[in-house]
Amino acid sequence: MNTIDPEYIDPLTLPSVGLGDRHLLPVTPAVYLAIDSLGTVQYVGKTDCLKARWKSHHRMPDLEEKSGVRIAWISTKLSLIDSVEAALIEYFNPPLNRESTAKVVDSAVKCNLKKFLEERELTQQRFAAAAGLSPTTVGQLYRNSFRRLDNGTVETVCKFFGVELGDMFYIAPANKDEAAA
Repeated sequence: MNTIDPEYIDPLTLPSVGLGDRHLLPVTPAVYLAIDSLGTVQYVGKTDCLKARWKSHHRMPDLEEKSGVRIAWISTKLSLIDSVEAALIEYFNPPLNRESTAKVVDSAVKCNLKKFLEERELTQQRFAAAAGLSPTTVGQLYRNSFRRLDNGTVETVCKFFGVELGDMFYIAPANKDEAAA
């Protein structure tokens, strides 16, 4: 058998250390499980060096909010690590594997693409094709739902409409008090 059957794994019987004792983790390739005090698997991940991975972990803030979190692990051959991780995620369906670490932020940077498209009676799809941009990117600019701006995209959009950067993009006031200032 080249992988594991998660049905036969009891996470509470695996070797583990408390979150505060993660410096005691072994130097080994492993699939790890972050388990809270109720025995719920909160997160599953993989690493080629367990100890190094937990010196700093992107889920640390989420896990520190939980009570009694322990890091359990299964030492795994690197050739099997991906399939073992996938099997455990599918079986345990950990909440932190389903949530993004990116916080949704209402950016102050806004785009006037909707206004320019309406003035020229262009659809998002036609504009995307004509400008050589991804329809997804155009949709995000149109709805102001982008998280970042690519220099090439900004240049393409501005050149297409023959406008300056400040005509297409602007910084919106954060609140009414700021708008009145």
